[in-house]
Amino acid sequence: MISAILQPSLRSFIAAMNKYKRSSALNIITGFGSQLILLFMGILLPKLYVENFGSDTNGLISSVNNILTYVNLLEAGIGGSATFALYKATAKGNRDEINGIMSATNQFYKKTGLYFGIIVCILCVLYPYYVKSEIPFWKVSVLLFLTAFPSFIRYFFQGKYTILLRGDNRAYVLNTVNLITTIISNVCRIIFILLGFDVIVVQSSYSIASLVYLVIIYVFVRKWYPYLDFTAAPSRIALKNSKYVIVHNLSATIFSNIDVLLLTFFCDLKVVSIYTIYHTVFLYMANFVKTIANGPNESFGQMYSLDAERFRNSHIEYKIGYRFVAGTLMTATAMAILPFIRVYGRSFTDANYVDLWLPILFMLSTYLDVIRWPEVMAANYTGFFKETAPHAVVETVVNLFASVVLVSRLGIYGVLLGTAVALLWRNFIVFIFTSKHIITNAGWGRDTTYMLVSTLASIYVVWLSVHFFPDIQSWLCFFLYGMISMIVSGALYAVLILVFYPKRGLKVFKLIYHFILDSMHMIKT
Repeated sequence: MISAILQPSLRSFIAAMNKYKRSSALNIITGFGSQLILLFMGILLPKLYVENFGSDTNGLISSVNNILTYVNLLEAGIGGSATFALYKATAKGNRDEINGIMSATNQFYKKTGLYFGIIVCILCVLYPYYVKSEIPFWKVSVLLFLTAFPSFIRYFFQGKYTILLRGDNRAYVLNTVNLITTIISNVCRIIFILLGFDVIVVQSSYSIASLVYLVIIYVFVRKWYPYLDFTAAPSRIALKNSKYVIVHNLSATIFSNIDVLLLTFFCDLKVVSIYTIYHTVFLYMANFVKTIANGPNESFGQMYSLDAERFRNSHIEYKIGYRFVAGTLMTATAMAILPFIRVYGRSFTDANYVDLWLPILFMLSTYLDVIRWPEVMAANYTGFFKETAPHAVVETVVNLFASVVLVSRLGIYGVLLGTAVALLWRNFIVFIFTSKHIITNAGWGRDTTYMLVSTLASIYVVWLSVHFFPDIQSWLCFFLYGMISMIVSGALYAVLILVFYPKRGLKVFKLIYHFILDSMHMIKT
């Protein structure tokens, strides 16, 4: 009955997603659940670290995680390439092709796991010499090793199973298991901190949780894929696009983590700690937003491999709905961040965490990142790795150059401005490429204008809130203010969507409404 009263293009969208909507909904729901827990823990733990171990230790943990992100680039390439290859194989149920892809993936992970171990051992010796801190040499080394341990597990045992589940549109399993192990790990950390244990003991719980994650994933994979054979002849399909995916992953990793690295060497760990507190909030809210983009990823990937035209018709409404949610959440986050910092960090005494410019700059860089995510993911699950690799490289070079120039003069402001400059350029290129090669006639000019106007509108609203926000002194007042921020941001972006995409915008709002109803029904059943 619903499809009979909706417009034809919306009916085709619903029909196209009908086959995959359960998995997509589960991916989004579990992704939201995971991100909600991660947000809570990600906010609580830095507070406990600063209060119990000081800003230096909190900054050190962030810096170590940042360094290991670069080391983990050893697995770059195989993940995206193998997942893309699995979309078609799993959609058609071709077991021989699945086994060939997984065999090649398994061989790659074991080989690079050895390299990873060697690099980590070298870092444990060299890295402590370059950290500006009074933390003992041995403690820095041990913390680095404990933080790296889960990656050992991923390389030798877990990584191949993760790729298989994503390629078969079962990301909801990974989200659920990640949620369980994250709760276990972080609850243990909180208990250890409150009981007065050393930071070494606290970080060890992170390593233990990775073993639990591995066991659960292994049980699921062996149950659903009893035919899995890692001794099958390796398939070249899994490695076909790997070198271009490596370029994307390398560029993305440098782009995402250059800020902390530059602040570590140009400033000090207290500045890194301040950056980390703000970045954690915006990062997890951005991950909430990207959960919407990532939820249907595997469904879109499988759909494209079977019916490219149906995929193109489905993607436009999805993109508009995503932009409404992205703009609403990121603007509301920026409006509420300073009241949050005042309540959250009132016990922090060794550094000033309240800064009137950081909400605007973090919102600017994060919003410009998340707004283009549907286009970025469309290029990934349609296999345009080679064609878009140069764009990613140029974006990273621009960010690196601008950030290095500005950080010495503006510090934390400089790295955020450098990121924003690079994102503006890349988004313009992404919109053109997607409209020309993937979603034909998607209207890149309208998308670019929407990006610029919505960015300026959000900056203005956040500027007003920063300079005129009430003096929040309690969590109750903060939550009330957060709800008001969400309402204001939602109203702003509803108007923007209807102005720029009037006909499709109305269809999308109807679709969001019915998707929520369907998701609630799935939860009940």
